[in-house]
Amino acid sequence: MIKNIIIFGGTGLIGQEIIRYLQDFNLNILNADLRKSKNKNVDFLKCDVTKKKEIIKTKNYFIKRFGEIDGIINCFYPRSKNFSKHFEKINKKDFINSINIHLGSFFEINQIFCLYFKKRKKGKIINFCSIYANYIPRFEIYKKEKFTMPLQYMISKNAIVQTTKYLAKKYLKDKININCISPGGIFDDHDKKFVSKYSQYTSSSKMLDRKDLNTTVKYLLEENLKMTGQNLILDEGFTL
Repeated sequence: MIKNIIIFGGTGLIGQEIIRYLQDFNLNILNADLRKSKNKNVDFLKCDVTKKKEIIKTKNYFIKRFGEIDGIINCFYPRSKNFSKHFEKINKKDFINSINIHLGSFFEINQIFCLYFKKRKKGKIINFCSIYANYIPRFEIYKKEKFTMPLQYMISKNAIVQTTKYLAKKYLKDKININCISPGGIFDDHDKKFVSKYSQYTSSSKMLDRKDLNTTVKYLLEENLKMTGQNLILDEGFTL
């Protein structure tokens, strides 16, 4: 497995679990996030991914602290104030802003590190996405819930998958592995009614646990990985 990794968004639901899991492999890990996690055993640097200067600062900090960077994992999801509004209620400004914040950060991080890995002639990028990058939501499970699956979220996630494939092909000869993981719904203290509605479509009759992503992350970090430009869907059959 590669040794030196930056995790953008390492304080979030997925990022925290990935860091906890990878710690057992004696890696050099940096959590780059706005919020500091409770895990005091991993290096932390405050980073606002919506600001290019802070992304570059994070890259330079890691190089100074640990030497070369072998790979990055993108778990972040910067959100505008009204990112989760329903289609009927969101206005054009908020709709575009939600997409711009997410995709703008994603673009700059991938651009900065693709150029860095191109010079090294190796590197790994894992972009976290969602099943809703390619599949229309099951609207029935969101009925009577306080949240929904916003169109702006779907558009952003679809663009992440396509950009991952685009960059993987563009930098194919530079030996940069760029892949995507698209999980289904991950349990995060959802109420029992929603869990029940969601779980009727999965093989285990449950939502995913965040630990279910760990082995796939480990696989994509393997030194001699022959996979690039792929979107790995982990959903226990929810989209079938």
